[in-house]
Amino acid sequence: MNENIIDLDLLVDEFTDNGGFHRRLVYIPIDKLFPHPDNPRKEIGDVSELAESIISNGIMQNLTVVRNIRSSKSYDRLVDGFDENGVKYSDAYVNHAISHAFEDSYTVIIGHRRLEAAKLAGITEIPCVISDMDYSTQIATMMTENLQRVDLTIYEQAQCFKQMKLDLGMSTDKIAEKTGFSTATVRRRLKLCDLNQDTLQKVSCRQISMDDFDRLYKIEDPKIRDQALAEIGTANFNNRYAAAVQEQEKKKKIEAWRKLCLESGMTEIKKKKAENTSVYAHDFAIYTGEPSRKALDGKLEGKDGTKLFFYVDQWTYVHVYRKAEHSAGKKTAEQLKREAERTAKDEAIANLKEAFERAYSLRFNFIKSYNDLHAKRHVLDILNMGAEAIRFNSTIQRNTFYILSGYTDEKLNEMDKKPTFDDICEITKAGAHQLLVFYIYATMGDTTDLHPYYRNTWDVRYGQYDADSRDLKLLTAIYNGLVRLGYEMSDEEKALMDGTSDLYYRNEENTSTKEGV
Repeated sequence: MNENIIDLDLLVDEFTDNGGFHRRLVYIPIDKLFPHPDNPRKEIGDVSELAESIISNGIMQNLTVVRNIRSSKSYDRLVDGFDENGVKYSDAYVNHAISHAFEDSYTVIIGHRRLEAAKLAGITEIPCVISDMDYSTQIATMMTENLQRVDLTIYEQAQCFKQMKLDLGMSTDKIAEKTGFSTATVRRRLKLCDLNQDTLQKVSCRQISMDDFDRLYKIEDPKIRDQALAEIGTANFNNRYAAAVQEQEKKKKIEAWRKLCLESGMTEIKKKKAENTSVYAHDFAIYTGEPSRKALDGKLEGKDGTKLFFYVDQWTYVHVYRKAEHSAGKKTAEQLKREAERTAKDEAIANLKEAFERAYSLRFNFIKSYNDLHAKRHVLDILNMGAEAIRFNSTIQRNTFYILSGYTDEKLNEMDKKPTFDDICEITKAGAHQLLVFYIYATMGDTTDLHPYYRNTWDVRYGQYDADSRDLKLLTAIYNGLVRLGYEMSDEEKALMDGTSDLYYRNEENTSTKEGV
C-alpha cells in the first residue's frame, strides 16, 4: 500500500474529549475502503457529476476513515455486542466488522459519496485521514456530518436524532449541542418518530412545513392520522385534516351526549329499533349539536316517571322515544321504501352540509393567512374579485371582515359590532393591501350557506346537484378568485363543485350526473 504520508502529522482536534488520538493523511487503495453499515444516509444518489469533477480536478477533500478491527480485545468486545462505552453495536455493524476483522482495511466515516464517485471515476487510491474513534463516536460523527446537508429530508433528520437518542443515549440538549440545531427543532423532529415511518418516508420529499406536521398530532386516531399524513404536502391535506378533526369532534360530542342521557336515566337503543313504530313513539329531539345538561333537562321537564329511550345519530343529534301507547300496525312495503328514501336524502344533506362547511373553513383560513406581501403582488386579481362581487350584487359580510381583521366576538360585542377603520388598523396592524383582501373577500358573500344542491324538503330532487343554482355560480366566482391568489382546491372541493361527488343523493331514477359549470 502506498501511504504517501503527507507532513500533517499533528491533526489533533474534536475527539480529544475521548482520550485524544493521532490523525494522519494517507493514500489508501480504494479496494480497502468499505462504507459504514450504519451510515444515516441510506441513499447515496447519483454521483456521476461528482465523478466527472474528480476526473478533472482530483479529490479535493479527503475521506475520514477508521481501521477495521485488528486486535483480539476489540474482537471479543464486538462478539459481546457492546463497545467500551456500553453502546450496543447494530447487527449490521457486527456482521460488517466480523467480515473485515484482522485484515488491512478501513471503514469510511465521512465521504461515502466521494468513495462511490471515485470508484466510478476509476481512481485507485484516495486521500484519507485515519482516525481513532469508538463506535458511538463513529455514529455521532456520521450523523452530525449528515445533518449539515441542505438536501437532508425531515424524515432523515428525525431518523438521525432518533438514533442519537436511542442508540447513543444522548439527551435532547446534548443532540442540539452536537448538531447545532436548536433544542426545539430536535424535539419536534423526534416527535415525527411517533408517526407511521413508512408513510413519513414516502412523503418526506415534498415541500412540507413543520406546522403541518404539528397539526397532525391533533388527530388522535392513528389510522386516520396516517391517512392525513399520506396527503401532507398536497392540495388535499388541509381538507383531509379538517375532515379528521371534524369527525373527531363529532365522536366526542356523541359520547358526551350519551353520557348525559344515560345519567338522566334513559335507556340507549339502536336507531333501527327506535324506528319500529309499533313499539316506540318519537318524543323529542335535540339538534343543538353541543352537549348541554341544561338543554337536556329542559326537554325532560314534566316527564318524570316516563321511561324514555334514546340514540345519538352520526351528526350528534339526540333522538328520544317512549313506548308507543297504541300499535301503529305493520308498515307497508311502500311506506318502508318512502321512509328509506327520506332517510337517504336526510343523510345526503347532512353529509353535504358538513363537506361544504369544511370547504368554507379552508377558503376562510386561506384568506386569513394571506399577508400583505402576497397581497401587493396580486392587486389586480384582488380588484377582479371585487368586480365579481359587484356582478353578484353581494353585500359585505361585516362580521367576516371583522373576524379576518383580528376581532374576537367578545371585542365586537364590546364595540357594539361597529369598529371604525382606525380601530381595525390599530387592532390588526395589517397593511392596506392585506385589509383590501379581507374587504373584497367579505364582499364576495362567502358563507357556510352556499350549497349547489337542492334542499327544499318538498323537492323530489332534495340533496341532488343543481347545475343552475345561483350559489354554484357565486361559489365558482369565489374559487376562481382564490385560485388566482394561490389557493389550491382539494379533490373533494372540485367534486362538490362539478357534481361528481359521491355525497350527492342519487336514487334509482336519477343515477346520471349533470355537467358542472
